[in-house]
Amino acid sequence: MTKTAKLAEYVVFIPLCYNDGRKIEEEKIAKILDKIAMRFGAFTRTTGNEGLWIYKSKKYSDSIDKIEIITHDSEDNDRWFNELKSELKKKLRQKEIFIKKTSEVTIL
Repeated sequence: MTKTAKLAEYVVFIPLCYNDGRKIEEEKIAKILDKIAMRFGAFTRTTGNEGLWIYKSKKYSDSIDKIEIITHDSEDNDRWFNELKSELKKKLRQKEIFIKKTSEVTIL
């Protein structure tokens, strides 16, 4: 029997616009994607997602890309994604960045 590593899927929701509606420069997005690729070797980018959220009674419309990464489920990776979240909030001037983690991913 072969022992397999426990995997998790992380989904990073990357906004394409600043909170004031101006488009985020593609160079910034490219640097984020390069950083993810250098760390994990691969990702899947889903484009054209739209969302809506309310913060302090103000409505925000979002255009986002989802970046999906399947990798080892580890505390080290959890820390890395938490650091990425803080970095993206500052660089992209966002009130919040969402990163979703799904544990116990099975590759068929």
